[in-house]
Amino acid sequence: MGKSDAAKELFQNFRTRIACHSTDLLTIRTFQDLIGEEDRQKRSHSYSELSQDARKNYVLGGFDADNANISESISTSVHRESIVTGKDFSRLNAFEAIVAPRFQTVS
Repeated sequence: MGKSDAAKELFQNFRTRIACHSTDLLTIRTFQDLIGEEDRQKRSHSYSELSQDARKNYVLGGFDADNANISESISTSVHRESIVTGKDFSRLNAFEAIVAPRFQTVS
């Protein structure tokens, strides 16, 4: 077992995990794996225009057409995303940290 595996094993046993500002991808990914993911909705919006016999309008700019169709499309999808992102780590200032408490019940 290498040093990296031992460090991960030790880190896994802590009840409260604290991470400060970091740009190291391995540190960020490790913390993301420990915190987990959640379902998030993404929304996309698009417009399209279809016209026949378009003519250039030199006065107003753009194009003119007698027979044109305009359509709009909105789609929403759900996907899994990390709760904490790399941007969250890079935005941390001095004396700021991301804390991941692990709650467990005692019987």
